[in-house]
Order: sequence, then C-alpha cells, then structure tokens
Amino acid sequence: LLTEIYRPLLLTAVVGYLGFRFNRAAFHRLGVTRNGLFFFALGLSASVPLAISAKQGYHYLLPCLPFFGMGMAVFFAPLLLVLTPNRPPGGRSVMGLLVFFTGLCLLLSARTLVDYWRTQPWPYLSDFVYDMHQLSRYVPEGACLTAPESTIRDGELLCYLQRYRRIALVRRTTPAVLLSISDSTQAQRWTALGYRPIEAGLRTCILLQKR
Repeated sequence: LLTEIYRPLLLTAVVGYLGFRFNRAAFHRLGVTRNGLFFFALGLSASVPLAISAKQGYHYLLPCLPFFGMGMAVFFAPLLLVLTPNRPPGGRSVMGLLVFFTGLCLLLSARTLVDYWRTQPWPYLSDFVYDMHQLSRYVPEGACLTAPESTIRDGELLCYLQRYRRIALVRRTTPAVLLSISDSTQAQRWTALGYRPIEAGLRTCILLQKR
C-alpha cells in the first residue's frame, strides 16, 4: 500500500513540517498543534482506499489533493488571519478549511473505494499483487498469461486487473486463462476444453474460465 501513497504522504509531511517550522507562532495561536495531528491521522486513514485501488496517474492522487489543501491551509494560516482581521484570534476560518478539506478527502476516498469494488469481477481480493512493470519484464502485454491447462497449479490465475491495466492479480481459484481476442485458434481450443468467456478485461484480451 505504501508504494502507492508514499509520494502524497511525503509531500504532505514536508508541507506540515514547513508549516510548523516557519509558522510555529500561528500554530500555537490557532491551537492546532494537537488538532493538526488529528487531521493528519485522519487524512492518512482516508488515503488508504486510494492505495488499495491502485489507480494509475492522477486517479490515485485525486483523493490526496484535499489532504494537500488541508496542509496548505495550515501553512498559510498567518496570511488567512491577515485577510480576516475582524475574525477572533481563534482562527475559525482556518479550522473551518481544515474540516472542509478533511471531509472532502474522506468523501473522495470513499468514492474511490466504492468504484474499486464495483469494478471487481471477483468477490474478494487476490492472494498476491504484482506491479505491472515487473510483470512486463517476463510476459508481453496481450499474451496468454497462464501456462497450458496441464501445468496450472491449483487453479492459479494470472491476469490483468479489469480497468486500470497497471496491476496484475494472482488468485487461486477455478482454472482460468487470459487469451488474445485476435487468436481465434487458441480461443476455440480453450472453448473446446470447457472454458467460457467471463470478462473482457483489455481491448485485445478476454478472460476464460472453466465451466
């Protein structure tokens, strides 16, 4: 999980440290020394669903953006106080931003997690997860990712995740195979062996499973 969120967390930690280092007086004035730790822990827990979803590119960063905004609100707390001189010294505007950003972060992360579960063709996660970059060193994209039926061990399945194309899953289940759609001969052979198509995971591949 940390491989997916270490960059957002590192950036957030740097922003938080700089805010505390250079705006220490503002931290004490706002009373967010302890509250900041609470919001940091809350934002960290809200980042876990996006790590599980393992989305590529900006997708996994999207739920972290409110978390960054929360840190930036603390970082620029003195500026916000200057812009709101009529506010009491309690800094309610800044704390309001913290609450807003944290709530938005939780909402986006929950949406990410729901979207992840809805796109899964199986009722539970795989036994092992491999990075697509590591897999591509050994198996070209679009190739048959399982060995012939006689060598499938305990129904071990190696296939692409349906939507994101970056993660390959290994799950011990009913024997299955991922074939290229253009390879009609291979598809007919596996169909004759009792396999049926269950998922079109990639544009050029189809997932077959034993009946």
